[in-house]
Amino acid sequence: MVVSVLKSLQHLHNKGITHNDLLPKNIMIHQDNPSTIKVIDFNLSSYTKDAEKRKKDIYRQL
Repeated sequence: MVVSVLKSLQHLHNKGITHNDLLPKNIMIHQDNPSTIKVIDFNLSSYTKDAEKRKKDIYRQL
């Protein structure tokens, strides 16, 4: 499940989206298929087209 969440975040990051509010309550698990994960609640998310800025932001947070 952790790998699925990380893959979801990587996909978002590749699209220029940063979630900014990743909490357990914002991860939904499909009842019939537990391998299906949905990341929800993008109210605090941010978007940038600038790939260099995304790279700087992710390393700044580490």
